[in-house]
Amino acid sequence: MIKTTNKFLIIGGVILLSVALLVVNKLSKSHKILTSTNEGIISQANRLIGSPKVIFLFGGLKYANPDWMFSQLSEDMLKKYTFVVIPYSMSIQKAYNFYKAGSGKSLDYKDMIVIGYSAGAKRVQEGYSNDFRLVGLVDPSTDSNLSSKEYGKNTIMIYNPDNWTGLQSVARQFPTLKESIISSGGEV
Repeated sequence: MIKTTNKFLIIGGVILLSVALLVVNKLSKSHKILTSTNEGIISQANRLIGSPKVIFLFGGLKYANPDWMFSQLSEDMLKKYTFVVIPYSMSIQKAYNFYKAGSGKSLDYKDMIVIGYSAGAKRVQEGYSNDFRLVGLVDPSTDSNLSSKEYGKNTIMIYNPDNWTGLQSVARQFPTLKESIISSGGEV
């Protein structure tokens, strides 16, 4: 009788362990694509607890379209955040509407992380708000109006002037943009 009870306990333990492994396996499939269209891609992180932070990622010209930008994201990033990957030609408001339509969720500016790469950074600068949770400018395209705009401590810029040798009009704006960001508490 005791041997039979032990067998049932062992079988029950194996079944529970198997179910737990299936749940972990399901969660390890880090994200699901909610929308993938010409307008962009929405990838939602799979989370048991809490909502993932939403990152709006604006791509650049030519190769840096939403598909390429999405392919640059690591599995670790996709597990942690929901990404809205959109082309450089889309405004922040249109990107927000795209997210809302594709996910069925609303979002306050204070919860938005907005990152622009190259030409996409120009859209981020144009729609900049001090209310955004975080603003990232990655090797940003800019101009004299945008580079002298006031930015807040929520702004971070990463750039390499050597990437802009063919467009000196952009490269000449980096010192002004850098100063605008640093003087308001942002980071470069």
